[in-house]
Amino acid sequence: MIKQLTVIADSRTGLIADISRALAEGDINIRTIEAVEVAEQACVRLQVDDLDGALSRLNREGMTVVAEDVLLLRIPDQPGSLANASNRLAEAGIDIRAITMVHHGERENIVALACADPERARQLLDEWMMN
Repeated sequence: MIKQLTVIADSRTGLIADISRALAEGDINIRTIEAVEVAEQACVRLQVDDLDGALSRLNREGMTVVAEDVLLLRIPDQPGSLANASNRLAEAGIDIRAITMVHHGERENIVALACADPERARQLLDEWMMN
């Protein structure tokens, strides 16, 4: 299982610049990044090559940051595939906290999924698991 960082902050100009600068100064590489704004709050999700270093640097910058487990799924690129996977979790009462399509391919997609019970989700989604 891989870890994902989530930074929650007031939405403002320069937030991504501040995050990426802090990580660059620590020689930390960003592998994936996604940011959304909801009700004047920013939610920035990252996967990095040095989780502990990133947590430390971002905390020193005064940012609210948490780490969570992320499952990587290889899902067929056809209608209903994501519905099938998400329905399995819903029926088991497992909340999806975040979902990101990491790669869209001709035959399959790679999806990063953070959920409330990653170990149980891994068992339910085993046929699609990459990690």
